[in-house]
Amino acid sequence: MSDRVEVHPGRQELVKWELIARRCDWLEFAHHFWVARRRAGVRPGDRLVALADEAEAIEQNFALVAPKATRIRDFYHVAERIYAIGELRYGAQTPTAQRWIKGSLEKLNASDLPPVIRSIAHL
Repeated sequence: MSDRVEVHPGRQELVKWELIARRCDWLEFAHHFWVARRRAGVRPGDRLVALADEAEAIEQNFALVAPKATRIRDFYHVAERIYAIGELRYGAQTPTAQRWIKGSLEKLNASDLPPVIRSIAHL
């Protein structure tokens, strides 16, 4: 069985994905990341999409191993930021903060990003 499937004439997608989790420094992790890419069959020029938080060590890995990869922030870490912004602006545990956070998370969960981004920029 191939690790790729043709989704449109001349366009293939990799059908294998991998979760990489290690407790090590970022440079050692970059090695594991590189090996996983090879094992998955990633070729030069392939478009990569990665779900990750934006920790500095992870960003260093992408810059080294996959600088053109599209990064998608995981919901949990984005939600953490939404909570922090809401509580900073409106006060921790205030009803106004809770309304803003709840509304922002509902929009985020529905992939309705523009109003969330505008709201943050307005704050």
